[in-house]
Amino acid sequence: MPSASGAGAVEGSATPSASGAGAVEGSATLSIAHRVGASLVVDSRTGRRYLKLVNALPRTLQIAVDGLSLPPSVTCEQLTGAVDDQRARATTITTDAPTTLPPYTFRVIAL
Repeated sequence: MPSASGAGAVEGSATPSASGAGAVEGSATLSIAHRVGASLVVDSRTGRRYLKLVNALPRTLQIAVDGLSLPPSVTCEQLTGAVDDQRARATTITTDAPTTLPPYTFRVIAL
């Protein structure tokens, strides 16, 4: 299950639930639940799984996903920006810390 922590006591866990065809989702049940999120979805045509992580807080967070192993280095698609940005910046990154999320980031990791 996902949990988040960062500068300042931001901690908690998520409870997974299933919804939609081929979807396995979890939503954060944190005191900051509307600002941090994680879900695991499955493409019903290909069977490929994607981990989606969201950090809508103004600080970097480390997201731990219990029961899910990630390779030591992964390529991710992400959107980043600032709270007052009119447009997000889309980038593809290769990182050895895929679950460390900069402020205001949406990241998709293909598993």
